[in-house]
Amino acid sequence: MTITINNSYRPKIVGGLILGQSIIGFLVNEVLIGPYTFSKDFLTVMSAHSFEITVAMVLALIGELMSMTAAVLLIPVFKKQNETVAYAYLVLSGVTFGAVAADNINIQSLLTLSKDYMAAANTQSHYFETMGTVTHAARVWTHLMTILVSCLPFTLFYLLMFSLKLIPRFISIWGFIAIALMAYVTLMLMFDKEASLLLLVPMGLNQLVLVGWLLVKGFPPTATESTSDY
Repeated sequence: MTITINNSYRPKIVGGLILGQSIIGFLVNEVLIGPYTFSKDFLTVMSAHSFEITVAMVLALIGELMSMTAAVLLIPVFKKQNETVAYAYLVLSGVTFGAVAADNINIQSLLTLSKDYMAAANTQSHYFETMGTVTHAARVWTHLMTILVSCLPFTLFYLLMFSLKLIPRFISIWGFIAIALMAYVTLMLMFDKEASLLLLVPMGLNQLVLVGWLLVKGFPPTATESTSDY
């Protein structure tokens, strides 16, 4: 079955999906999960917020599905420049979804451990603390790997946007710099080095500007010629 999309709406739909994924990402990492999973007292606080954490895990998957949907919608436009790179962008979006799913598994393990810890007798606390340390370390690594993996589809996205001149090139160049900073911060944290989280701000601002442009200006008319299917 072929789905026909009005080309004037395509960038607006993509912009809306990117905006939705960005909002979900902020809520999940800064409000619903981050404050509890990265707390020093995660074994005691996570079980008390199991509902929020469970909702956040579902939202995280929905957010990545939004990102993959945007990638599918962009394939007819991107493959005009390079079909292989266009499909590689879609595949890497799928890999990012898989990384988020793996991160969710570790979060669920931490949540289960927290519930068991709170229900166990004090004599078993040492066992749960040891398991908590190991499971928490695994969660931190999968979270950092997810961020690092997400840099790959982001890079291809801006590469194709730049090549096809779908958006002002300063937004794409800004995106490349923001991706490099995000990768740098992630790698520093993976190697236990200090890195200011303020270096992640350019990526957040870039996404807002990108979304604003897509919603208001869209793509140049020539960019969406013969791309009405899906």
